[in-house]
Amino acid sequence: MARRKRNTSAIGGNFDSMLDTLMNVVGILVIVLVAVQISGQEAAVRIAAELSKIDPQQVARLEAALAQAKEAAAAAAAALRDQQQEANKDPKAELSRLETALSIEEQLAKAAAAKAAELEKKRAAELAAVQRASEKLEADRKKKAQEQKATEARLADLKRKLGSLPALVAPPAKEVRLPDPRPAPSGVQEVHVMCREGRIWVVDILALREKPIKRADFVVKSKKLDLDGDRWLTDGKTLATEFNKAPVKDGGFEMTLDVQHPPWPRLVLTRMKGRGETADEATRPTGEYARMLRRLAPNTHIIRFFVWPDSFEAYLKARELAGERGYAAGWEPRTNPEEYGIGLGKYSLGVKPPPKPFDPNAKPPPPPPNVID
Repeated sequence: MARRKRNTSAIGGNFDSMLDTLMNVVGILVIVLVAVQISGQEAAVRIAAELSKIDPQQVARLEAALAQAKEAAAAAAAALRDQQQEANKDPKAELSRLETALSIEEQLAKAAAAKAAELEKKRAAELAAVQRASEKLEADRKKKAQEQKATEARLADLKRKLGSLPALVAPPAKEVRLPDPRPAPSGVQEVHVMCREGRIWVVDILALREKPIKRADFVVKSKKLDLDGDRWLTDGKTLATEFNKAPVKDGGFEMTLDVQHPPWPRLVLTRMKGRGETADEATRPTGEYARMLRRLAPNTHIIRFFVWPDSFEAYLKARELAGERGYAAGWEPRTNPEEYGIGLGKYSLGVKPPPKPFDPNAKPPPPPPNVID
């Protein structure tokens, strides 16, 4: 067979190589297509075989896991959105808000801590008070128990001593003379005797007035309190103030001047500590009371006793001695706790009253009561 003459001209060209190449490509594509078709069929068969092997429960579990995974993905997406929103906020404003919240929380925490400390302190104080009260009650209980024990022992001892005492014999009756008030003899002077706190003070009024009158005269003259010389003083306070700067001491008394009850100044006789006499001391021959009775006379003096409730026994002994010496006497009970007082006896207070007109028919005033019993 004769070969075909090839046209090698520039216009006709030679496409053999190109055709060979195209045919090779087509052939390869056919082969690939066949291979793919065969592989697809085999894959379908395998998938059908695998689907027949899948367990429905496993499918349900996988579906549940898928749902959970979707929820987790949604939550993660929401968190991501929140984070993105937080990131979009102003950092300075957020920092300020957080600092304010922190400051408030710190203040609340400090207040709560202070309140807790106060409550704890109060509770500790209450516990301490309860403890002290309990200890005091216990100490009182022990003390009372000891006192009761001592009292019982003392009572038993007294009963024993009482049982050993001999039988008592009543003392002879004491004769007491009942008061028989009657006027004192005319022309006699009174001597005051004070019986107080179980002791006896002789109140010699004339002797006690001597020093206070001299002191008052000095004050009146130096302060010019009696310019007209009538012994009526309008300024009793100055006299008392100056007089009481150095109280007069005499006869067992400290004497001050009281001008609160015009028109007569009053000497307050404050008993000095350790002075006065017991009834036994006063009735001894060396006692001041006994010496006073010897110095005076029953026909010129009477004895006036001022007796407080705590000194009636002392009064009875002093009265007995006065009776033995022949003196008339009287007594007045006293209960006033204030100190005894006597008049100064010279000056008067206030404005001098005008003289009363003479009345020839007027009766003289009665003398002051002077009664003995």
